Amino acid sequence: MEWNRPSLGTASHREILRKLGLEGALSSPLTGLSPGVRKRVSIARSVLHHPKVLILDTPLSGLDDTGRGRVLAFLRELRLSGVALVGSAASASDLGAGREILYDRAVVLRSGELKPCSLPVPA
Repeated sequence: MEWNRPSLGTASHREILRKLGLEGALSSPLTGLSPGVRKRVSIARSVLHHPKVLILDTPLSGLDDTGRGRVLAFLRELRLSGVALVGSAASASDLGAGREILYDRAVVLRSGELKPCSLPVPA
């Protein structure tokens, strides 16, 4: 199965791919990519149309340290550009970023129920 490759006609699409380390993934079928690369492809596809709000479900699962760093840096940049980020995960630590406030809202799924997650207060 091929994934819908973004049009590379705009610099913003190329920039998204570069920031997430996906330049080399364009020539591979989606099924041939590792889970971490597929996660980054999913995030890239979700921002191609410049959303004002981005809802992320376990955005760091399946990522190695390099992929995790790229995704966190990309999410920081999105937030600074005015995109509202909403994250969900099985535990607060799965949302990443330590004491940094990365999300506008966060929830944790516990026993089949969404629970509000306290965001850290900046020092």
